[in-house]
Amino acid sequence: MTFLTSPGSNVMGSTNQLGTAAADLLTKSLFIESPHTNPTGTGAEKEELARPESLRGTLDYFDSRAVLTPSFKHALDAIKQLIHFAPYATEPGGLLVIATGGCGKTFLRRKLLELYPPSDTLYELVVPIVAVEMDSSYDEKDLLVDILVQCGEHPNKRAFTANELEDKVVSAFARASTTLLFIDEANRLDTTTKRVRRTDRMMGPVGERLKKIYGRSKVVFVLAGTPNLEDLVDSDPQYKTRWSAKVRLKPFPFDAEFRGVIKALADMLPLPGKTDFSAPVLARALWEASQGNFRVLKTLIRTALISALQEGATCILTRHLKDAFLLTGDFDKPNPFTALSDE
Repeated sequence: MTFLTSPGSNVMGSTNQLGTAAADLLTKSLFIESPHTNPTGTGAEKEELARPESLRGTLDYFDSRAVLTPSFKHALDAIKQLIHFAPYATEPGGLLVIATGGCGKTFLRRKLLELYPPSDTLYELVVPIVAVEMDSSYDEKDLLVDILVQCGEHPNKRAFTANELEDKVVSAFARASTTLLFIDEANRLDTTTKRVRRTDRMMGPVGERLKKIYGRSKVVFVLAGTPNLEDLVDSDPQYKTRWSAKVRLKPFPFDAEFRGVIKALADMLPLPGKTDFSAPVLARALWEASQGNFRVLKTLIRTALISALQEGATCILTRHLKDAFLLTGDFDKPNPFTALSDE
C-alpha cells in the first residue's frame, strides 16, 4: 500500500492503537457499543422478558454485542485506517482476514456495515462499503452483478459481457462513493476456477477480474476466508504484493485471553443478576464445550440465556449451560457441565 505522506510519518499508528494486551481482557470493558438498550429488569419485569416478543429483543441485544479481542480489534482498526487514508493513497491497498469458521470474519463484515451503513436520499445512494459473499458456483458475471445490486443497479447478467459489467462496477463505485469492497469466503475463489485457472495463478478468471477492478476503481479490498485463502493469494505475485497485510482470527487457547472473553460475555448478558464464569472448573468446561471457537461459545451462552429467561432466573446457572450443550454441543463428547453444580 503506497501513501502520499511525508517521510517518517506513521500512517498506520502504533501497535498499541491496533490491539489490547491479553491481560487487559480480564479487567476492561471489551464491548463495541450497540444501539440496542440493555433490557434487564427485576420483579414483574422478569415475566415480561420471557414473553416471545420481548425475548426476541433481548436476544437481539446480546447478538449485537462484539467482544473486542486483540485480533478482532486489530482487524477492525486496520480496516478503519485503510478507509481513512484511501483518498490520499496512490494505491489504497487492502487486508487479508484469515480465519477458520466461527472465529469472527463474518461478524467483522457485519460490524463494518453497521459502522459504515449505506444512505439513500432523493438525490443519491451512497454505499461506503460493498460486502459480498462468494458462492462456490460464482463466475465473473455473478460476482459483478452481486456488487452492482448493492450499488442500486439490477442488470441482466445475460445482457452484458463481463467487460461491460466491469465498466458498470467501476462507474457504480464512483457514483456511490464506495471506499471498500469486502469479499467474504474469498477462499471459494479456488473452487470456482479449478477448470480454467493457471497453475501459477490459482485464483483464476474471477481473481483476475478483481485485480482489474482494483486497478481501475482505487477502492480498498478486504479478502476474508479460511486458511487456504493465504495459499491462493501467495500463488499470485500481484495479489501478494498489493495485499500483504494479514490478520488471523483463531480459536482461543485456554488462557488469560479466553477467560477475559467469557468474562466479557458474562458482563454483556441482559439479565438483572450477575453471571460469573470465573470459577476455574466452569471456565474450563466452557472451553471444552467450545474448543475456543467464538461462534460456538456465543451460541452456547445464547442458548443458556434463553433457558434462563424462560425460567425467570436472574443469571445463567450451570444447569442452563448443561441443557444448552445438549442442544448445541458435540454429541460424541461428554457434557462438560454434567459434573458441575450451581452451589
